[in-house]
Amino acid sequence: SSTRQDGADRVGSPLFRLNVARRLTPRSTAFVYATHAQVSAGDAIFLDSGLGGRDAGASGYGINPDPFKQDYIGAGYELDNDKLVLALRASIGRERYSQSTVDDRNDHQIDADLTYRFNSMIGFGVFAEYSSESFVNRSNADADESLYGAFVGYAFGPRLMLNVSAMRLDRSGDLGVSSDETRARAMLTYTIVGTGQEPPTTIPRFVR
Repeated sequence: SSTRQDGADRVGSPLFRLNVARRLTPRSTAFVYATHAQVSAGDAIFLDSGLGGRDAGASGYGINPDPFKQDYIGAGYELDNDKLVLALRASIGRERYSQSTVDDRNDHQIDADLTYRFNSMIGFGVFAEYSSESFVNRSNADADESLYGAFVGYAFGPRLMLNVSAMRLDRSGDLGVSSDETRARAMLTYTIVGTGQEPPTTIPRFVR
């Protein structure tokens, strides 16, 4: 891939994307994903959504149109034994910009989701996530963020389902500005089943 900004030299870099999964048992899977690329902001967000659904701080990309090199590696483990669903994930990433090197950044993230299905109609889950970002050429912009919460899901039938969740977000940074946010959400889902298709029979996984 190669990019060129107006008034600047063209920058090129080989790119690759790797996503490897191995089934450890009939009900558990481990996976590794990685990338090296010269990308734009939009590419980075799209890439992240294809690598295990990780969030590599995509909100920060939109304020800087400068292309950058992204190195990204993550790993995870998933267990689903019908009643209990466990997901563990961790990743390390870094961005190196072509021009605005003051925005060069490293980030680390780890999260866990645990869901228990009481039966085909009701389930309960908890989740937690921690992320940290540090800037290579800034001395006062590092930040840490933690998120945790719980949800309950109820299926009125094979097509109509309700998820109710509550979560807490705490953020602190070197600039001395800290914030916290509490969210509550109800999500009602109705599935349209086509001809020859079977309706879902389990509670949907919670989507943050």
